[in-house]
Amino acid sequence: MKNKTFTHNDNDWDPEAYPIKEVDPKRCIEKLKLIGEIRSFPKGAVISESGTVGEGCFIVLEGIVKAQVITEDGTENQYINHKAGYALLEAQCFCEWTEVANFYTAESTKVLYLKRANLMAAIGKDPELALFFIGTLSVKFRWYIEHCRSLSMFGAMHRFCDLLIEMANSYGESKGDKIRLKKKISQEELAKQLHVNRLTIIRCMKELRDKGLVGTEDGYLSFPDLGALKKFRNEA
Repeated sequence: MKNKTFTHNDNDWDPEAYPIKEVDPKRCIEKLKLIGEIRSFPKGAVISESGTVGEGCFIVLEGIVKAQVITEDGTENQYINHKAGYALLEAQCFCEWTEVANFYTAESTKVLYLKRANLMAAIGKDPELALFFIGTLSVKFRWYIEHCRSLSMFGAMHRFCDLLIEMANSYGESKGDKIRLKKKISQEELAKQLHVNRLTIIRCMKELRDKGLVGTEDGYLSFPDLGALKKFRNEA
């Protein structure tokens, strides 16, 4: 296991970087499959709605599940991309809290659904499963602390560069002397992930393009020099 280095806009954390070394997360997921139900969803499906009282939780087996919060003024914000190996809604399940976010699939997704009663019984018999969920909750707690720290300490340009660098590392591929994202992402989606308005994204993108740090090829973002973008980020 390795220690995860959290970055300021870390919407994607690494499931391989599990924080408790005594726990094998893959083994735990195999154990949980024995008491759970595998469900498949197409892209764009809502698997849990805001206002739902936690009766169970999910483990993502394939695909991506995003958390979405809509504020009172109608602003839509996105938090955390749950990839394969990630747990979601476990705190709401354990404490029987009402969910405040919507969870929807960003692509075709397969999840393991765990009913609260079955999960509590399994945890009572297997300490490793208890430690597994302590680890998933600890990672989220750390993420929220870093997220709050980012919002209070860094401006929009710094956080925007952070997000682009993470996307280049997660979804980028080499194209000649450039790195290009393998999937298209809209200005609206960037704004939701940074929790800013679209005009802020337009302003930041224009400045980065003018400096030659970001380009667009057939609708895909590209980065001529990721090192230069990181240097600019550190100075923003």
